[in-house]
Amino acid sequence: MQTPLLAAGYDVSMRSEGNSFIYKRESRPHLYLIDVDLGGISGLEICRKIKSRKHGEIPVVIITSANPDVRRLAAEASADGALPKPFTTKELLRKISEYFPVNFGLAQFPMLEIKATT
Repeated sequence: MQTPLLAAGYDVSMRSEGNSFIYKRESRPHLYLIDVDLGGISGLEICRKIKSRKHGEIPVVIITSANPDVRRLAAEASADGALPKPFTTKELLRKISEYFPVNFGLAQFPMLEIKATT
């Protein structure tokens, strides 16, 4: 997932284990893409923690596979959106663009933080 986002010009920080989010914060992204099935802490729990903190306005998109209730689970965790797997690069980029209007005010592209199993 990281390669097409880098190719599209996004600044990406990727982690594959949920606990690293809780204990290590390097930057304040403009969007989180979080897989539900992370090692350690669940992606849904990470979403709840993000939304309960002072920067809870940062959008969170929950990603998961093989779960027909992904949108409901995302809503219950206060996520801003959900993206069921499998998805295409075009679908991923379209979902990301929902959160950044044309006049976003960044020099190029926003910084994304991805927590994903792949």
